[in-house]
Amino acid sequence: MSLGLIYAMLSPIVGSVVNTLDKFIVSKKVKTPASFTVIAGTVNLVLGLILALFLDWGDYSFSNYVYAIIAGVIMGAEYYLYYAALRKEDVSSVIGFIYFYPVMVSILSFLFLGEVLSWVSYAVMALVLTGVMLLVIRIEHLHSRIKVSVILTMIGVVSLITFFAKLSTDVLPEFHGAAIYSICVGMTIMLGLFNKRVRKGIKYEMRNYRWSILVEGLTFSGAVIIFFALAKLPATVVSAIAASQPLMVLFIETMAVKLGFIKARDHKILPKLLSIILIVVGIILLYSQEM
Repeated sequence: MSLGLIYAMLSPIVGSVVNTLDKFIVSKKVKTPASFTVIAGTVNLVLGLILALFLDWGDYSFSNYVYAIIAGVIMGAEYYLYYAALRKEDVSSVIGFIYFYPVMVSILSFLFLGEVLSWVSYAVMALVLTGVMLLVIRIEHLHSRIKVSVILTMIGVVSLITFFAKLSTDVLPEFHGAAIYSICVGMTIMLGLFNKRVRKGIKYEMRNYRWSILVEGLTFSGAVIIFFALAKLPATVVSAIAASQPLMVLFIETMAVKLGFIKARDHKILPKLLSIILIVVGIILLYSQEM
């Protein structure tokens, strides 16, 4: 098994743990999601700066940083949408919505990066995305409280983040790209301090700083893993493997609900099984194509 595949498979594992923890924090601990987002941004900024201090920046110019900066700025803006969505829906639903993004990554990679996979790989990706689509249909049946415009925005945002992170790995080492990305995530999020309502909620949300350090530490690790995966594999492959995350999130969410840590709007697991099977089979087939 190649290192690239190991990194790509680790990413959804870390991500699913983070997503479930985020749901717990937003549901049980946070009063003002936008204010808590600023706390999360501060942690991202600090972690990025710490990593940057241990790296040699002598051989690079600003032009090498542009793609990582763009990815970080977009991700920083996405944080506000993400926490707001978690406040309204099950975490498995939110992640299920987002994971339409491999389709957009494939299109962007084909148009701008020249990444062309075999027709079998594209067919497998279609299988994975069919599973994701069925998840979304299930949520629509339950009358989701998330606006369609928010869903589409989140899909587009995650697609662009992956695309620009991939471009960054072509001009920067993985740790350098991850450091700049994390710094820009934090700086973008902290622009929220210009909003009076956000500033007002900061004092209360400071009590959740330990949770933020835990979750954003894992998120930072996930970002580093993604940069390493993208440096070794096509963006289409990394994004397709990441589509297994809704499955992992569903499993962890179900356990968290049973233990009483979080509540779920949709308590039925069986309607989601077909989606899960399609996603898992698709990932296995995609892996076999890369061997």
